[in-house]
Amino acid sequence: MIAARMQAVARGTAPCPVRVMICDDSAVIRGAIANMLTGQQGIEVVAKVVNGRAALDALKLHTIDVVVLDIEMPVMDGLTALPLLLAAAPGLSVIMASTLTTRGAEVTMKALRLGAADYLPKPSANAVLGDQRFAQDIRAGALGTDENEEPHQLVLAESD
Repeated sequence: MIAARMQAVARGTAPCPVRVMICDDSAVIRGAIANMLTGQQGIEVVAKVVNGRAALDALKLHTIDVVVLDIEMPVMDGLTALPLLLAAAPGLSVIMASTLTTRGAEVTMKALRLGAADYLPKPSANAVLGDQRFAQDIRAGALGTDENEEPHQLVLAESD
């Protein structure tokens, strides 16, 4: 089970890191999130893709535990890709990271109903480069921990 493995990684007892795919149409955001995660103990960024279709293709090439998924993208958006990703890789955890995902927002609730494990409001492309809180949240989300590094389940909000 992925949650147990992510907790083991957070405790430093897992044999391999949590493998993360970043799916965002912005090269700046993909790079910034990858930089936030790269070098973190227990996390390995194994794929960076530009849309939901490319994310589905990457699942065929890589073993992935966590996807950081944007909502608005060309070719295939995040809400369309979300159930397809979960069906293609049972046990996959998907963290929605979008400027549209805020607590209580309709799109956030829809993503959680579709199976997203968590959501993070994403700052703008310019702000994300220096946003330490977003960096901390994205690392904690990938590992399934809070900022105090205590393991927890990724589901943080209930659907209506």
